[in-house]
Amino acid sequence: MKWLSIDYIKQHSRIDFDCENQLLELYADAAEQAVMKLLNRDYDDIVETFGIVDKDAEVLIPAPIINASLLVCDHLYNHRAPQESVQMHDVMGLAFLLKPYMRLSGTFGDDQRNGYITRLAQQRQLLDYKCANIDLRNDPTLADLYGRIATYTNWWLQFNDPSHLILADMKMQTEKLEADVEEYLKTLN
Repeated sequence: MKWLSIDYIKQHSRIDFDCENQLLELYADAAEQAVMKLLNRDYDDIVETFGIVDKDAEVLIPAPIINASLLVCDHLYNHRAPQESVQMHDVMGLAFLLKPYMRLSGTFGDDQRNGYITRLAQQRQLLDYKCANIDLRNDPTLADLYGRIATYTNWWLQFNDPSHLILADMKMQTEKLEADVEEYLKTLN
């Protein structure tokens, strides 16, 4: 076990006896390995990237990772037989806990990042051209679009390491902004 302990597991699962400690260790190891697999990280990478050293020089793993591991361990303990077509992340919200710590597979090159920055610049130019006579103080929707373009451009400019940001969310937000700009421009015609 890397970050779970028998005490944590027993408190979380409300287990008051010691006769299944060996089984709980097996479940804990499986839970930690499953979480590392979901994160696409090994223990050393988790410690190096997210670990916090406390006053006793002990490395602390982020609480969401520990909580997700406890949820998996509890699930394994309480459901010892296979489940009917139920995915664990759907049952326990693992994605919610683990998504900020996931390492994205593959790489994200400068060309892709620059492509999104260019797309945002084009949206800005289109708004500048079509909305030159509109006062932003009188049109909160247009002001919002300009603000989102600036924010998303800043995100992409700072984007260097896919392990620290959620690439899929950034892409989705950028593409939604493009759709919102198109929808807004249709209202002007």
